[in-house]
Amino acid sequence: PSHEAHDVPGLFVVDGSAVPGPLGVNPQVTIMALSERAAEHVEARIESGAKPRRVAPKGRQLLFEETMSGLCMIEESEGGGTRALSFTVRARGDARPRAEGGVWQLEGRLRLDGIVRDAACEGTLELRPLRRKATLVYDLAFTDDEGRACTLHGEKHTGWSRPLEGMRTLYTEVRREGALLGRGVLTFDLRALGPWLKSFRLAAAPA
Repeated sequence: PSHEAHDVPGLFVVDGSAVPGPLGVNPQVTIMALSERAAEHVEARIESGAKPRRVAPKGRQLLFEETMSGLCMIEESEGGGTRALSFTVRARGDARPRAEGGVWQLEGRLRLDGIVRDAACEGTLELRPLRRKATLVYDLAFTDDEGRACTLHGEKHTGWSRPLEGMRTLYTEVRREGALLGRGVLTFDLRALGPWLKSFRLAAAPA
């Protein structure tokens, strides 16, 4: 979602290989747009002082499943209106807690009314326990019903004054082929707290 390689933290791919499919036309403008988008991610990381994403080490890992749902306000240029948005993902990360946080791998399914009927999604969940804003950062990549590449970026903001609300509220931005598609707020249904807790389990790292 940010053009950063999955297996090599700090490596951003912005040439023609980042284009997900044949365009049928000269891809120079598309490549320049992708490069500018990747540069924004790099700039944001430098300004925030965040460390490069780490690949989870091999060993015991913790797994859990989570569902977030809510509404997304679609941009007028994309048809406008409010659409239901939800995703269910399985998270996999290092079972050993780290004060500075870490990055977990995500995979699951996503729906956005009128745009994505039911699509596979994958990405990362970055944990930043020492920060109040953007404490948990979700980045998912998926494809809409017309085969166009989309991304979802979401952030949970926690704090001492509202820890529960912060942990169950995800401020979301959805993009299609780099252009803003819509923004919304997703929440975790507290009625699903029991199944969520039961979904936690330890597993060996994938080979």
